[in-house]
Amino acid sequence: MKVVMLSSDPSILRHGSGARKRMERYAELFSELHIFVLGADADERVGSRLFLYGTGFGAVVSRLWMYRRLRTLLSQGRFDAVSAQSPDEVGLIGYFASRRFGVPFQLQVHADVLSPWYCRASWKERVRYRIACFLLPRARCIRVVSARIRDSVVRRFPAARERIAVLPIFADLVAFRRAVADGAAPVASVKKRFRMCAAGRFVEKEKNFLMLIRMMAELRTAIPEATLSIIGDGPDRLRYERAIARFGLGGCVILEEWRSDIHEYFRSFDVFLLSSYHEGWGRVVLEAMAAGLPVVMTDVGLAGEVVKSGVNGIVIPVNDRDAFRSAVEFLSKDPELRAQFSRANVEVVRSFPSDEEEYLLRYRETFTICF
Repeated sequence: MKVVMLSSDPSILRHGSGARKRMERYAELFSELHIFVLGADADERVGSRLFLYGTGFGAVVSRLWMYRRLRTLLSQGRFDAVSAQSPDEVGLIGYFASRRFGVPFQLQVHADVLSPWYCRASWKERVRYRIACFLLPRARCIRVVSARIRDSVVRRFPAARERIAVLPIFADLVAFRRAVADGAAPVASVKKRFRMCAAGRFVEKEKNFLMLIRMMAELRTAIPEATLSIIGDGPDRLRYERAIARFGLGGCVILEEWRSDIHEYFRSFDVFLLSSYHEGWGRVVLEAMAAGLPVVMTDVGLAGEVVKSGVNGIVIPVNDRDAFRSAVEFLSKDPELRAQFSRANVEVVRSFPSDEEEYLLRYRETFTICF
């Protein structure tokens, strides 16, 4: 099978990156895998099966160049599928080029683009919502990363049901299961008894970390021993630093960069928090569960599918700070319930594939419904 893939993730062209390693493994599934990448300038051939193409920089030029180069490639030989990794401008390019040459088009959906919270983020998301509504009923096959996304697509486009495959991003959970508490961690060294953490890119319109910071300001009286560590980085770091300073939370809210030993570090905490407005899946939640952490999260991504409220965590309506605060306060006072959730989470993640080879075969199968 010869496949062309379109992506907006420039880290694919960076040696050693997680995305690059993932594409190298995907290439083993096909006779040839050709990947066009926005925001990158170099072309590269990796072995005999993987071909990488940069399409340059600039919002307009790079997309026009991607379309032109894709058409040239498709005109030179027979391909079995064109796959776009997102239902946005990249998806439009893939759809029109594939239609021009009669190649089956696969659309991958990693974000809950039909969520009303997605559209509220900015004008860009509203435009991409409209693009998604154009592409979803026209794609030959669709791969989504959660049952939540599948259900939202089917509600809007019932005829798409038979063309959808659900396959989350692979998560290597073995290291998280085996991890032991990291006693040298900054938060672990603070003499507090209730330690919480959150993790993700510092992008407020998606992750809603400001809600957690405001919640901590309100919890100071009810849970004076509480701390929160927010792990990650991104464009809104300064915004979070200012909020922490404004509320006088420097002693109990810490912003930390992502760590290579995150699987060990998670075990230093009592609870994992996810406050997102929307998520496609939420792999970091699964990793926290594998490390044995109880979870409080908004009703996004794998909530309901993997995290079931009252069974192995607590699920809160999106952006409901009062309910989120109440859930945290409730868990802080009930160590037995936290232990119950922890044990349940360790059992839940055992059902997820730990064998990458098995996962790769399932990934290849997502293309078969295109034919």
